[in-house]
Amino acid sequence: MTQKVTVVYTLRRSRRKTIGVEVHTHGEVIVKSPIRTPIYQIETFMRSKSRWIQARLADFSQARAALPTLPGPDWEYFRGGVRQRGVRLRSGSLKVEAMQVFNLFIQELLPELGVSALRYRELRVRSMKSRWGSCASDGRITLNLHLICLPDHCIKAVVAHELAHLVHLHHGPEFQQLAQQIWDGYAAADAELDAWSAVLERSVKANKNGAGSPVEKRIVWL
Repeated sequence: MTQKVTVVYTLRRSRRKTIGVEVHTHGEVIVKSPIRTPIYQIETFMRSKSRWIQARLADFSQARAALPTLPGPDWEYFRGGVRQRGVRLRSGSLKVEAMQVFNLFIQELLPELGVSALRYRELRVRSMKSRWGSCASDGRITLNLHLICLPDHCIKAVVAHELAHLVHLHHGPEFQQLAQQIWDGYAAADAELDAWSAVLERSVKANKNGAGSPVEKRIVWL
């Protein structure tokens, strides 16, 4: 039997028609509901999802515990380890370092695509809050600046993932097979990405749908 616990959650109201709940890797629980839905209905829905919510929180907590510990505010994650922030000054910026590492791995793995490698156009690096990378149909790959925090094998998994999208713009069996073909450590490393997703910057923002979208913190007993 799942033990009951107290859960802090963020409630976001908007012009949606149903209640939904999300559990994020950094431990935040977000509930989205229609504007006029009463609290008792929202929390009844949450209790119906209690086992799932608690299981996700436990899994993500365990995953975060496996990450290296930052000694203090002047330290940062870099390629799976930690370092003092001042170290990056030698290269000019974190983005410069990220571009160098990401390009190195792209050039290493790109030949595995064979002729399809010709579809690759360029690499872009920018800060993203909820995804590690993306691949446009024109062959341009964008990687998250925060990806440089991860171990090299996780970075390669994301690179292999986006390179596979140059051929398959979906996540079906053919895509999975190609990603594993591009880099044989893909499946194992991909499984670690949930833990490292906790390092992505998160913020609660008002929904811009014209509904006013009040946001509040609440506590529920599940």
